[in-house]
Amino acid sequence: MKFFGLDVDIDDGANLSKALHDAQEQLAQASRLAAVAELSASIAHELNQPLQAIVAHGRACVRWLAATPPRIDEARYSAEQLLRDANAAADVVSRIRALFRHMLPQKVELDINKLILQVCTLMADDIQRNAVSLETILGEDVPKIGADAVQIQQVIVNLVRNAIEALAASEERPRLLVIRSHRDADNVVIDVEDHGTGQVDFEKIFEPFFTTKETGMGMGLAICRSIIEAHAGRIWAVRNVSRGVTFTFSLPIERSKGHFATGAEPTTSY
Repeated sequence: MKFFGLDVDIDDGANLSKALHDAQEQLAQASRLAAVAELSASIAHELNQPLQAIVAHGRACVRWLAATPPRIDEARYSAEQLLRDANAAADVVSRIRALFRHMLPQKVELDINKLILQVCTLMADDIQRNAVSLETILGEDVPKIGADAVQIQQVIVNLVRNAIEALAASEERPRLLVIRSHRDADNVVIDVEDHGTGQVDFEKIFEPFFTTKETGMGMGLAICRSIIEAHAGRIWAVRNVSRGVTFTFSLPIERSKGHFATGAEPTTSY
């Protein structure tokens, strides 16, 4: 008979056991290869934006230098922006590598409100292109926290990008996106609320490789969860009363200044 694609004599228990073991190994190998392919594609997706910015600034720099006479100041500015985006891409790679090597986050003293505003600036083109109305409600009582700035930025960017895509798929108006921050006891809490389609499977949404997007890789939210949990925080999603979904994550407030993964005082603030 055929068993998992292999010819097996059902009267031979040893062959049956070996066939089962071989089939399990083949399935495990196929699963690992699929996981690597999916993860590689997901990381490429995360890097796409800074890489596109690098290309754009590089072309602008060449264009300014080729002008008659050369526009040195403009070319210098484009080169500086190119270096900034290249460093940002390198930071993303190093933080993702650290995440999957189970290394502790490289914590700095982080102003979460300032980081949210930086993400809003970064995503401004996408927000405008999809006719999204952005509202930020940032709590004045939110203290600085010890966190990996690049990793937390990636979480917020991913949640904002998902919200924009949900809003773009909705025919309802206005296309409202609300980002909030506030303090809740010993935690800083960030909400990313959209009034979009609300098509979310809340039981599977944070599982690796689960996606409702035609071109989605299903790794964005899984990576977000890994990042937040590596910071001893929590992330969850709820359906809004009217329409849409709110993603929320919380991060603990350090009880004593200088309680960072490196064991030293932070040298960088965000």
